[in-house]
Amino acid sequence: MNTQKIIIHSNSETFDAIAGLEQFAKMYEIPIVVIQKINIAIKELLFSILGYRTIKEQASPIELALSLSTGGKLIIELRYGGTAFNPFFPNNQAVKKQFYLEDIGSLGLHLVRKCMDSYYYQQENQLNVVSMCKNRV
Repeated sequence: MNTQKIIIHSNSETFDAIAGLEQFAKMYEIPIVVIQKINIAIKELLFSILGYRTIKEQASPIELALSLSTGGKLIIELRYGGTAFNPFFPNNQAVKKQFYLEDIGSLGLHLVRKCMDSYYYQQENQLNVVSMCKNRV
């Protein structure tokens, strides 16, 4: 399995992450239509996750791992520390950081669900892990 890792510390680095994804896609000849959908999903999730984190949690980076399976599936994994935060169900979080986060997940979550073939969230060794898959075609 071919893998590339990208580290994100802030919203401004989100665009570098997208550029890294596009570079990875070009290297493995992944169709542009697939990449456009993945770009939308990653942007929405990163902005949601970055917006939810506290100042202290912002010191720890988000790791974005891109992998291409031998079967042609693109696997995207986001790993980040901090308070448990499932971006697929933001309204069910135990702790809300700020009132304006009430609306996170409406359109953005819909876009992620429409753009990806599968997605899930879990906590693993005190890290939040978001995994998504997209078929290459």
